Amino acid sequence: MIKRTLAFILLMASLLLGACQQDLLKPQIQTQERSRFQPIATRAWIEINQPLIVYAGHARAYLQGGRIIQPSELNLYAVDCEVEITTVSEQNQQVPAGRYAISKTDILASPIVWLPGQKQYLAWFGFDRDGMDIKRFYKFYLQSSQAPQVLHLFCRGIQDSRSQAELPTLRQMRAAVGDYISLHLLEK
Repeated sequence: MIKRTLAFILLMASLLLGACQQDLLKPQIQTQERSRFQPIATRAWIEINQPLIVYAGHARAYLQGGRIIQPSELNLYAVDCEVEITTVSEQNQQVPAGRYAISKTDILASPIVWLPGQKQYLAWFGFDRDGMDIKRFYKFYLQSSQAPQVLHLFCRGIQDSRSQAELPTLRQMRAAVGDYISLHLLEK
């Protein structure tokens, strides 16, 4: 009888602990620098308020500093967001305005990839031993029955060494997308 009671208590304790840790397993975001991380809402979504331009030869609309930019204008030392679609075309394309549910969020990091004609800024500070800079970023998987060709929203932090690179905050992401996209990432 004591063994069953002890087993029951351990089971209940592990279930309670597991329930408390559920939020820790969800992807998290800071609203601003030096604020605490909060879980991204289960029913997070974005609203694209006006059509976005995907320039010819690309599959992403690039946003930085509150405006749509050419890929060659991308400043790797500032936060940017990109909306990805399924196809590359020889003509400009548009990402339609509308509401997009976020079905999944990944937190990733990648080495810097230079695009042809991209402005390069020299920085000789804070390199890790291997000298490779990275960007940490959120990859939001988008869903809309009205626009199934729209795949992802990427929001990338500032390029830095592996030990210094940080994820963008919600405030930084909102500054990057400006009035083009409304981000609804936290529980209300």
